[in-house]
Amino acid sequence: MSKKLFSGCLITVRVIGSVRLSKNGVENDRLVAVPLPSAGAPKTTDGYKEIGDLPRSLTDEIVEFLTSYSRRQGNVIDFHTVVRSNEARKSIKSTMKAFAKK
Repeated sequence: MSKKLFSGCLITVRVIGSVRLSKNGVENDRLVAVPLPSAGAPKTTDGYKEIGDLPRSLTDEIVEFLTSYSRRQGNVIDFHTVVRSNEARKSIKSTMKAFAKK
Protein backbone atom coordinates (compact mmCIF):
# COMPACT_ATOMS: atom_id res chain seq x y z
CA MET A 1 0.00 0.00 0.00
CA SER A 2 1.10 3.56 -0.50
CA LYS A 3 -0.15 4.52 2.97
CA LYS A 4 1.40 3.04 6.09
CA LEU A 5 -0.55 1.04 8.63
CA PHE A 6 0.28 0.67 12.30
CA SER A 7 1.82 -2.52 13.64
CA GLY A 8 -0.84 -5.05 14.59
CA CYS A 9 -3.48 -3.54 12.31
CA LEU A 10 -5.89 -6.17 11.01
CA ILE A 11 -7.22 -5.80 7.45
CA THR A 12 -8.84 -8.16 4.97
CA VAL A 13 -6.54 -8.91 2.04
CA ARG A 14 -6.30 -10.82 -1.24
CA VAL A 15 -3.15 -12.93 -1.65
CA ILE A 16 -1.64 -12.17 -5.06
CA GLY A 17 1.51 -14.29 -4.78
CA SER A 18 4.53 -15.04 -2.66
CA VAL A 19 8.27 -14.70 -2.60
CA ARG A 20 9.77 -18.17 -2.32
CA LEU A 21 13.03 -18.22 -0.40
CA SER A 22 15.01 -20.17 2.19
CA LYS A 23 16.21 -18.75 5.49
CA ASN A 24 19.16 -20.63 6.99
CA GLY A 25 18.29 -23.63 4.83
CA VAL A 26 14.59 -23.75 5.78
CA GLU A 27 11.82 -22.85 3.32
CA ASN A 28 10.44 -19.48 4.35
CA ASP A 29 7.93 -18.21 1.79
CA ARG A 30 6.61 -14.68 2.23
CA LEU A 31 3.09 -13.86 1.12
CA VAL A 32 2.35 -10.79 -0.96
CA ALA A 33 -1.20 -9.46 -0.55
CA VAL A 34 -3.26 -6.36 -1.23
CA PRO A 35 -6.23 -4.94 0.69
CA LEU A 36 -9.64 -5.90 -0.64
CA PRO A 37 -11.40 -3.11 -2.52
CA SER A 38 -13.95 -1.16 -0.51
CA ALA A 39 -16.92 0.68 -2.00
CA GLY A 40 -16.42 4.41 -2.20
CA ALA A 41 -12.73 4.26 -1.26
CA PRO A 42 -10.73 3.24 -4.35
CA LYS A 43 -7.09 2.30 -3.82
CA THR A 44 -4.24 1.95 -6.30
CA THR A 45 -4.07 -1.75 -5.38
CA ASP A 46 -7.69 -2.53 -6.39
CA GLY A 47 -6.68 -3.81 -9.83
CA TYR A 48 -3.95 -6.16 -8.62
CA LYS A 49 -5.20 -9.74 -8.91
CA GLU A 50 -1.82 -11.45 -9.44
CA ILE A 51 1.70 -10.58 -8.46
CA GLY A 52 2.44 -10.12 -12.17
CA ASP A 53 0.05 -7.15 -12.15
CA LEU A 54 2.48 -5.22 -9.93
CA PRO A 55 5.03 -2.98 -11.62
CA ARG A 56 8.24 -4.99 -12.00
CA SER A 57 10.14 -2.35 -10.03
CA LEU A 58 7.79 -2.84 -7.06
CA THR A 59 8.18 -6.62 -7.17
CA ASP A 60 11.97 -6.18 -7.24
CA GLU A 61 11.74 -3.76 -4.29
CA ILE A 62 9.69 -6.27 -2.27
CA VAL A 63 12.17 -9.07 -2.98
CA GLU A 64 15.10 -6.82 -2.06
CA PHE A 65 13.46 -5.78 1.20
CA LEU A 66 12.59 -9.35 2.22
CA THR A 67 16.09 -10.64 1.53
CA SER A 68 18.21 -7.73 2.73
CA TYR A 69 16.60 -7.13 6.13
CA SER A 70 17.03 -10.79 7.03
CA ARG A 71 20.64 -10.86 5.82
CA ARG A 72 21.37 -7.84 8.01
CA GLN A 73 20.17 -9.94 10.95
CA GLY A 74 22.85 -12.52 10.12
CA ASN A 75 20.65 -15.04 8.31
CA VAL A 76 21.62 -16.89 5.14
CA ILE A 77 18.93 -16.13 2.57
CA ASP A 78 18.52 -17.93 -0.75
CA PHE A 79 15.97 -16.34 -3.09
CA HIS A 80 14.24 -18.93 -5.27
CA THR A 81 11.41 -17.30 -7.22
CA VAL A 82 8.22 -15.27 -7.13
CA VAL A 83 5.04 -17.35 -7.49
CA ARG A 84 1.46 -16.55 -8.50
CA SER A 85 -1.54 -16.56 -6.19
CA ASN A 86 -2.57 -20.17 -6.87
CA GLU A 87 0.87 -21.44 -5.78
CA ALA A 88 0.85 -19.14 -2.75
CA ARG A 89 -2.55 -20.50 -1.69
CA LYS A 90 -1.27 -24.10 -2.08
CA SER A 91 1.59 -23.20 0.25
CA ILE A 92 -0.86 -21.72 2.78
CA LYS A 93 -3.01 -24.88 2.73
CA SER A 94 0.02 -27.14 3.05
CA THR A 95 1.32 -25.14 6.00
CA MET A 96 -2.08 -25.18 7.69
CA LYS A 97 -2.24 -28.99 7.36
CA ALA A 98 1.27 -29.39 8.77
CA PHE A 99 0.45 -27.07 11.68
CA ALA A 100 -2.76 -28.97 12.46
CA LYS A 101 -0.77 -32.23 12.73
CA LYS A 102 1.46 -30.76 15.43
